[in-house]
Amino acid sequence: MGDEGPKPFPCPDCEKQFKRLEHLKRHIRSVHSNIRPFHCKYCEKKFLRSDNLAQHLKTHFKVNANGTTTIIYGNPNPQTRGGSRKKSTGDADMDASRRANEEM
Repeated sequence: MGDEGPKPFPCPDCEKQFKRLEHLKRHIRSVHSNIRPFHCKYCEKKFLRSDNLAQHLKTHFKVNANGTTTIIYGNPNPQTRGGSRKKSTGDADMDASRRANEEM
């Protein structure tokens, strides 16, 4: 199934091995480090990469049938953990969503 070529870059903290040094570095940052520099301003979540934060931010905005936008504060998936608070808004907060994506 997968490409099983040589993997000359072993992780010093676990048994994983990688073909490319940058993949090993990403693995160490994401698995063995608690550094999460990208913070969601709508909930408590933190992310290693800006693209993961950008994807997550989309979960906080819902466009209603009447064209308004609802911002979901807190956990956007309350069935998984915690709760959420909703605030119905207009176009101004949709602009805030666009600005948040541009900030990254």
